[in-house]
Amino acid sequence: MMRQYQRLRSQVPRDALLLFRLGDFYEMFMGDAEEGARLLNLTLTKRNGVPMCGLPFHAAEGYVTKLLAAGRRVALCDQVGEVKPGQMVERAVTRILSPGCAVGVELSEPKLPRWLAAVRRGDGKKIPWGFALLDASTGDLRLAEPPDENTCREELRRANPAEILLAEEEKGVEEWLEPGVALTRIPDWTMEEDTGRTLLCDHFRVQSLDGFGCRGLGAAVGAAGALVRYLTDSLKDAARHLQAPRPYRCEDSLRLDSATQRNLEILQPAVPGPDTSLIHAIDQTITAMGGRELRGWLTRPLRNRVDIERRHEAVGAFLEDAGLLDDFRETLREVRDLTRLTGRIVSGTGNAPESKGRSCRDSRRVGL
Repeated sequence: MMRQYQRLRSQVPRDALLLFRLGDFYEMFMGDAEEGARLLNLTLTKRNGVPMCGLPFHAAEGYVTKLLAAGRRVALCDQVGEVKPGQMVERAVTRILSPGCAVGVELSEPKLPRWLAAVRRGDGKKIPWGFALLDASTGDLRLAEPPDENTCREELRRANPAEILLAEEEKGVEEWLEPGVALTRIPDWTMEEDTGRTLLCDHFRVQSLDGFGCRGLGAAVGAAGALVRYLTDSLKDAARHLQAPRPYRCEDSLRLDSATQRNLEILQPAVPGPDTSLIHAIDQTITAMGGRELRGWLTRPLRNRVDIERRHEAVGAFLEDAGLLDDFRETLREVRDLTRLTGRIVSGTGNAPESKGRSCRDSRRVGL
């Protein structure tokens, strides 16, 4: 069994803790056990001189959440073969979870997005910076090409990702990161434009990315491709819940740097105590999807007058008909978090009630 463990341990990143399924428990051995026992407050024991600690399989999600919140990656090794007396059970690494890539594990409030980011450096002249965001729980994939270093840094801070991917040779960008953001180094070639374009075309089964609005984008496509590769490698799955990439231009929204957001108390209060933030005052959204969308609107205020007027007209229509608004809000109460449910079901972490299709019927009912 330990030979099997060592073989599987060599297949996962060194900084990941391997949870090895043994019956009704996940076990950790050697260095993983020492680290896991410290982070999870588990009892560390030894067998034949090998440090080990374990946690119940059915309560694993809570423990995994704590490890991810501590910035660690977790590899899950499960029994994939039939249990036969006197024979070794076949096991395989089924998922590798990281702080920014943890489909099926609730690490934050439902109304909070959890971004995985990738940044590719430009040359300061002809090649812009490449910037991409992926919410692995919903499949939301966005990409942009900030014109300069300052804009890229502010875009990263505005997104406040849980984890960021950087090329192995990249220097300097790690200094932008806020405390608690996990940093993962990946091979330089995974950030290349041609590599990213080929991977995205294959994943979305298209001949060209032009139909997604990605014509002319190079560095951003490379960054987005790196995110998709990282996700599929981590989930050990095709990640079929990914949405089509959505390019955006940084200049299309009002630039609110991190200092401005903090001083205006847009998302968080300036001082500890009662929540005096703007979003706390105005967030009356019914669904988690609506809550996440509202946060995006507040951090990216529109600049185009036509778009602003169109949004105001939609709000005004509801305010003029209070009955329609009340009926619509009541209907929304029956709508579950469709995007995250899809991610859980596709990744194999959804439960039976989530797979029955009730959410799909609700979505057709309200026209989402």
